[in-house]
Amino acid sequence: MFRYAVGERASNELLEPSIEAAARRVSKDIMKLQTVPRAGKGGIEPVLKGQSGVERAIEAVRTRGEKILGREITIDTTAGRTRIDLLVETPNGKLRFIEVKTGPSARLTPNQRATFSEIRSEGGIPRGKRSADADLTPGRPIGPTEVVIERF
Repeated sequence: MFRYAVGERASNELLEPSIEAAARRVSKDIMKLQTVPRAGKGGIEPVLKGQSGVERAIEAVRTRGEKILGREITIDTTAGRTRIDLLVETPNGKLRFIEVKTGPSARLTPNQRATFSEIRSEGGIPRGKRSADADLTPGRPIGPTEVVIERF
């Protein structure tokens, strides 16, 4: 028969056979959970950190007198597809993409380096609803457009 522990005290109560089997399975599952290695990076912290950086970038955009046209805009290039944090219009009417990096270790991915370079030199093709919401026409190419990296 299986005995169970509650808190730090072991119980001397005996369990019914079907409950005993379930208790064994739960006990094994708990042991497995205790031996699973913890994830190094990831989780919610980087997401919250990134959101905080974007909010700070939005404040900076408004301070400069720029208008936010859209967020998380997807652009296709021959180098690949990327999603850029912000699309803004400068006071002189030019479009500018802003990619926000938060923290000293935040780096561009290889895909971002390739696609941003191409957007600067050749442009790209907007995709999706967020592009349409930002007054871009999905599927219609845009010309060379500035892409800036803002770090917080």
